[in-house]
Amino acid sequence: MSKLNSTIKNFTPSEYRSLTVAQINDMMDKNIPFKVSNVYKLDHDFSYCLGTQTLYKNDKVVALTKLENKLLQLVVSKKGEAVSIEEIKIEVWENKDMSIFTLKKMIKKIRDKSYYGILKNKSNHGYSIWEKERV
Repeated sequence: MSKLNSTIKNFTPSEYRSLTVAQINDMMDKNIPFKVSNVYKLDHDFSYCLGTQTLYKNDKVVALTKLENKLLQLVVSKKGEAVSIEEIKIEVWENKDMSIFTLKKMIKKIRDKSYYGILKNKSNHGYSIWEKERV
């Protein structure tokens, strides 16, 4: 409990008010240092927290597979820049064989769990994400 209190003391009052119950529970479960500035608001009431590597819809956790989460985390961390297919292969698949078909299927699954525009295809460049704002 003291770990949570010391973490919360690092937030400004406005940052603390913006924390969700899910985020606080996740911090307590994992003892992960967390800053509200790591939360990215997306469209359709979705948000992604880089600190906890969690996708939320209206403050409720959206279940993602390990690879889906690694892909989303990579793309969100690039803050709108295109992430190349090669970089996705290296970072998400850890340089193991990956077909374009497999990547497209995973992107479809992420879109099915969230919304179509969460991942944008940048022709001949890779994929990016568009954020409404950073909290």
